[in-house]
Amino acid sequence: MAEISIRDVYEAVSRLTGEVAEFRGEMRAHVALSDERTRLLGEKVDDHEGRLRRMERRLWVAAGSAVVAGGAISSVAQQIIGGG
Repeated sequence: MAEISIRDVYEAVSRLTGEVAEFRGEMRAHVALSDERTRLLGEKVDDHEGRLRRMERRLWVAAGSAVVAGGAISSVAQQIIGGG
């Protein structure tokens, strides 16, 4: 039968203390997130589909603008480099 030394007890308590501290930090984060969600749900929430459609429109406008700007820059660069 093995004896448990004071060092073994100390190491076990130290590990447990670290785990409890980590758990406490995670719980605080979950409570903060829960409080934020509760606050948000208490206010009027817009239709998610409408927000997604607006975001998608902005994305398409940005993509189209990037294509037009890229084409213009390419054309100007070609004229400068090609000399014509």
